[in-house]
Amino acid sequence: MNEIEKLIRLSEQYFYDKNYQNSKKILKKLIKLDPTNTRANELLGYIYGNEEKFDEASQYLTSACQGRNYNTEALYYLGKIQALQKNYVQGINSLEKAIKKNGDFYEALFDLGSLCNAIGENQKAIEYYQRAMKFGRNKPELYFNLARIYHDQKKYEEAKNFYDKSLILRPNYAEAFLNKGIIFKKEKNYNEALENINKTIELNPRLAQGHSSLGHTLTELKNYEEALICFDKAIAIDSNYAEAWSNKGHVLTELKNYEEALICFDKAIAIDSNYAEAWSNKGHVLTELKNYEEVLICFDKAIAIDSNYAGAWLNKGHALTELKNYEEALICFDKAIAIDSNYAEAWSNKGHALTELKNYEEALMCFDKAIKINPTMDWLEGEIKHTKMKICLWDNHEAEIKKISELVKQGKKINQPFAHLSITDDIYELKKVAEIFTKSKYQNVINKVDINNTKNEKIRIAYFSADFKEHPVSILTAEMFELHDKNLFEIYAFSYGPDDKGQMRKRIINAFNQFYDVSKISDLEIVTIARKLKIDIAIDLGGYTSKCRTEIFNNRVAPIQVSYIGFLGTMGNNKIDYLIADKTIITNEEKDAYTEKIIFLPSYQINDRKRKIADKKFTREELGLPKNSFIFCNFNNNYKLTPDIFNGWIEILKRTTDSSLFLYAENNMVVENLKNYALARNIDSNRLIFGNKISAENYLARYKICDLFLDTFPYNGGTTCSDAIWAGLPVVTLKGKSFASRYASSILNSAGQSMLIANSLSEYINLAINLAENPSKLKIIKKELENNRLTMPLFDSHLFTKNIEKAYIKMYERNQQNLPPDHITID
Repeated sequence: MNEIEKLIRLSEQYFYDKNYQNSKKILKKLIKLDPTNTRANELLGYIYGNEEKFDEASQYLTSACQGRNYNTEALYYLGKIQALQKNYVQGINSLEKAIKKNGDFYEALFDLGSLCNAIGENQKAIEYYQRAMKFGRNKPELYFNLARIYHDQKKYEEAKNFYDKSLILRPNYAEAFLNKGIIFKKEKNYNEALENINKTIELNPRLAQGHSSLGHTLTELKNYEEALICFDKAIAIDSNYAEAWSNKGHVLTELKNYEEALICFDKAIAIDSNYAEAWSNKGHVLTELKNYEEVLICFDKAIAIDSNYAGAWLNKGHALTELKNYEEALICFDKAIAIDSNYAEAWSNKGHALTELKNYEEALMCFDKAIKINPTMDWLEGEIKHTKMKICLWDNHEAEIKKISELVKQGKKINQPFAHLSITDDIYELKKVAEIFTKSKYQNVINKVDINNTKNEKIRIAYFSADFKEHPVSILTAEMFELHDKNLFEIYAFSYGPDDKGQMRKRIINAFNQFYDVSKISDLEIVTIARKLKIDIAIDLGGYTSKCRTEIFNNRVAPIQVSYIGFLGTMGNNKIDYLIADKTIITNEEKDAYTEKIIFLPSYQINDRKRKIADKKFTREELGLPKNSFIFCNFNNNYKLTPDIFNGWIEILKRTTDSSLFLYAENNMVVENLKNYALARNIDSNRLIFGNKISAENYLARYKICDLFLDTFPYNGGTTCSDAIWAGLPVVTLKGKSFASRYASSILNSAGQSMLIANSLSEYINLAINLAENPSKLKIIKKELENNRLTMPLFDSHLFTKNIEKAYIKMYERNQQNLPPDHITID
C-alpha cells in the first residue's frame, strides 16, 4: 500500500468517526500530493458541505466528478449543494448525470422532481417523481410532493388523492392533513376543511401554519372571534409569521377595528417588506378610513412588488372609485381582468364604475361576465336588475322580479334596500331585504360604547347627509333648518358629500349653528366628534341611498337616532330608534313591518316655500311638444318606471285623443327603449317627448305647460310630485302598501287633493282619462292648487317644523326618563 492509499484510508477512518477536522487536515495534505485525486476531493466536498461552506464544497465535488471513475454519490451531493446555492439549472444537470449513471437512484430522482418544481417545470417534476415511485413506493414525502404540484395547479382531486396516499404510509403526516384542509377550504367544503386542519393541530400543536389556516377557515365562516384566537396562537408560536399578522389584520378589518388592523399589517410589512398582500390590505383599511393620501401609495407598493397581483389592482380601482376618479379606476379593473379573466369581483367593480359614468349598457356586459363566473355573488343580481331599470330595459321583467323575491324569502343577499323599493310594494319583503342587508354589512361593528343621556342646556340635534347641496333632500329641507327654534335647539350638520359650491350649499351652512364637513374622515372619527358634542338626537337624511354612511349610526352617535326623508322605508336596523311618517304612509296595523318606532306627524313631507319658479313662459314648440295636444308628464328618475305603470300610460294614450307623454330621460337608451316599447303596443313613438335637464327655476316653470302629472309605482315621485303641485300641476298617483308607494298619496292628502289618489291600476287609468276628457274639472283643480298653495299643509313649513320639533321633544323626554323608544303621534 503506497503513501496516498494510506492517507486515504486514514482520512476515511476519521471521516466515518465524524472527526472532520483531522480528516480535513489529511485530505488537504493528500490534495497537495495529488490534486486530481477523486476520493480526496469527494470527501473534502462532503466535509465542507456538512459545515455549510457551500462554495468550497462545490469546488471540491466538481473536481471529484471530473474524472471517468467518479462516484455517483458525489455527483448527487454536488447537485444538492448547487441547489442550496440556488444554482438550480446546474443542480439539475448534476443530478441528471447521476441518474444516467445509476437509473434506479431514488434520491436523485426525488430531488430532480423537487428542483424542477422549484423552477416551475412542473411536468418534468411529475415525470421524475413518477420514475422515483418505481424505487420508493413506500416514501410518503414522494406522494406529498406530487400532491403539492397538483395542488398548485388547482387540480384538487389529483392533489387530494396523493395526499391520501402519503397519509396511508405516514398516518401522522401533519402537513398532509393541513394541505388537504386548505384544498377543502378552497372548495368551500368547510366541514372537511375544519376536520383536516384540526387533525393537523392535534398531531403538531406547534405548527404555526396549522393555527393560521384554521383561523383563515373560520374567517370565511365569519366566526371572527375564534379566528382571532387562532391567529394569536400562530403568532405566539412564531412572532415573525407575517402571514398570520396579515390574516389577523384582515379579520380586524371585517370587524371594523381599523386601527388595530393597521398595526397588524404594519407588523407583517416590518417582517417582510415585500409582502404584497399586506401592503394591499393596508391600503384597503386606509380606504375605509378615508386616508386617501396614503392609500394609493400602499396599492402602488403592492403592485411594484407583484405586478400580477390582481387583488391589488382591484383594491386600487376601488379606492379610485371612492375618489370619483372613474376613468383611472377602469384602467385598474382592466389590469386585474387581464391577469385573471375569471376575476368576478373585478368584472363587477368595473360595472359599478361604468354605472357611475352612466355607461349602463357596457356596465351590464360586465355584470353579466361577473355573474357567469360567480352566479351567487352577493347583491349582483339585484344590481343587474336596478341597472336595467335605469335604461328601462324590461326584457324578462316579471321572471327576474319573481326570482329576486324568492331569493329574498330564502334570506339571500340578492338586492339592496334602495333598489328594492322600485320593484315591489310588499312591506314585509322590503323589511326582510333591509334586515338581510343590515346583518350583512353592519353586524361586525365592535365599537359598542354606550351613550350617556347627559342633559344639555338646549336639545342638540344633528342632521347627517351626503346631499347638502343642490339635491332633492336639501331642496325639501332647507327652510326647515332655517325655521328651527334656536332658543330650544342647537342645530348641527354633518356633511359627508361633495361641496358643489352652489347657493343651496351656502344657504344650508348659514342655517345651522355648526356645519361640519366630514367628507374626508372615517366613520369612527365622525362618531367621535358627534359624541364629544353630546348630540341628543341624530337624524339620518340618507338611509340606504347613494353615498350613505350608515355605519356612523350603527356605532351610535347619539342616544336617539332617527330616519327621515332620504330613504323611504325601514332600515331593518335596531340602532335606528325612530322613523318619521304619517298615517297615510303607515297605518297602525302595519307598524310591525318596520323595525323602528314610528313618529306619526300630521303630514310627512317638509317643503321649501322660498323656491322660485322662473318667470319664463315656455312655448310648446321650444320644448318639442305638440301645440294642441293634451300633455301628460312624468319627470321621475327612470328606474322608477316599470312595465306595469308604462303599460298604464300606453292605455291612457290609446284612450285619449290627441295626447302626448312628456318624460325625463337620463340617457339615450331610455329614449330608444321606451319608443320601441310604445311602437310594440301600437302607439306612435312620436307621442313620447323627452325633456333635457334644465335649471331648477326653469324646471319648475316647465310644469306649467303640462296638463297632468302621472306618478310612478311602486316607487312614487316625492320631490317631483310636490314640485308639480307647487307649480300648480295636478298629480294622479296609485296608492300601494309600501312607504314609497304611499309617498305621493301623503303629498296629495297634505295638498287637499285626495280625490287624485287611485287604489288600483284600472282606477288610476280611468282617473287620468277622466281628467283629460274634462278640461273644466281639471281647470277647477288647477285653480284650487294656485289659490291654496301657501295655506295647504304641504307647504306650511312653519307648521311642519313646529310638529317635528314636538316629536323631537317627546323623544328627548322619553330618553331623559330612561324610557325605551315608543310610537309617538303628533296631532
